Amino acid sequence: MVAGPVVPRNEALPLGTPEDRLERAAIADFQKRIRACSKLYKDLVSSIDFEKYTTNAVRYEFRTLPDVLMQMLQHTSDLVDSIMLEGGLQNLWFLQYVQRSLETGTAAAWTNIGVQSSAYKVSRPTLQSVFMSEPYQRRLGLVRAREFEEMKGLTATLKQQLAGTLTRGLAQGIGPLEIARNITAQTGIEERRAVRIARTAIPTALRTARLDATNDAVQRLEIKMMVMHLSA
Repeated sequence: MVAGPVVPRNEALPLGTPEDRLERAAIADFQKRIRACSKLYKDLVSSIDFEKYTTNAVRYEFRTLPDVLMQMLQHTSDLVDSIMLEGGLQNLWFLQYVQRSLETGTAAAWTNIGVQSSAYKVSRPTLQSVFMSEPYQRRLGLVRAREFEEMKGLTATLKQQLAGTLTRGLAQGIGPLEIARNITAQTGIEERRAVRIARTAIPTALRTARLDATNDAVQRLEIKMMVMHLSA
C-alpha cells in the first residue's frame, strides 16, 4: 500500500508549530544576559579612578594601576562566562530552547511517519521510545556540543567588543559617562547578533529533527518516503 502525503494544515505554519513563541522566549533570555554583561563593564568603568584635565579640550586620564585594571577586566570576563555559559556543556541555558524545538520536530515526524507506516509504529510505539533511542540521543549530543561551542565563540566576541570599547575609551582620554554610552551602543549591536542566532538555531533544530527522524526511518526500516520543503 502506498500512503498518501501528509500535508500541513496551515500554510502559514508549514512545520505545524508556532515556533515564534519559542524564539521570542530565547531572544528575551539572550538579551537579558547580554544586558547583564554590559552592566558589568559599566560597573567596571565606575570603579576606575579618573583624573580630569581641562586645557584646549577636556581630557580624562585613568589613574588606576595597569595591573589592577587587568585584574578587574579578568574578573569581569569570568563573570560574563558565568552568565553566558551557565549550565556548561551538559545543560547550557540556551539548549533548553533548542532542545524543545528538536523535540517538537521529532514529535511531528513520529506522528507523520506512524500514519504512513505500521512497521515504524511498531518499532517506535511511543514518542518516549524515540527520545530514548540511540540515533536521537546521538543527535542530541551533537546539538549540545555544537550549541556550547557556538556560545563560547559568541561569549568571546561579546567580551572582546565590550572590553575593547572600554579600553579604547581609556586610551582616547574620554570620560566615564561617554565610555558607558559607547558600551550601551555596542550592547545594542550584540543584542541584534543574539536575535539572529536565536532565529537561526531554533527553526533549524526543528527542521533538522524532522529530516533526521525521516532519514532514520528510511535507512532502518527501508521505508520509501520523501520530504518536500514548503515555505511559510
